Amino acid sequence: MLHSQSAASVTKNQSFPVSLELQLLASDDKEKRHNGNLCTPGTEVSMYGQPVSAHCVDSKSKSSYLNEWVTAEAVVYGDSVIHHIINGDTVLTYGNIRVGGGFVNTGMTWTTGGFAADSLDWIKKDNTPLSSGFIALQAESHPVEFRKVELLNLEGCMDKKALNYKSYYLKADNSQCKYK
Repeated sequence: MLHSQSAASVTKNQSFPVSLELQLLASDDKEKRHNGNLCTPGTEVSMYGQPVSAHCVDSKSKSSYLNEWVTAEAVVYGDSVIHHIINGDTVLTYGNIRVGGGFVNTGMTWTTGGFAADSLDWIKKDNTPLSSGFIALQAESHPVEFRKVELLNLEGCMDKKALNYKSYYLKADNSQCKYK
């Protein structure tokens, strides 16, 4: 889950944290499933310049099977663009990321279903950009193993004269620059 609500603020009866879910699903002999799908509990996005009304969007990626390692990457540029990449292929791209859209449970809204701790704050954020949050890993319906989890911050020293300059930074924080 990307830009996720903090685990500490998720209430007992809340079905999912507010987040953008990058789904990892294994296929079997009965059902072919895709990886890198998007589900949007408490969030809304746009694709191809149009708002997405579906709660989940199928990526149409190649299927992967049980006991097969999958490399999943999320390239996240704040609230503007997110790419889901599965085994090197970009399988979904979306943007205009914002709070809103409701939840998975029928009838569950910001004010029902046990959101007491934090619901008023989320109601105030409705339709506002969602540009940051936590990363959450989950096993929703079956076991999962994570071999390696890496995070790459895209904000840092953008002064080419600095020792710690990185060409991939997208946002400058030159207070981090180090010189001889």
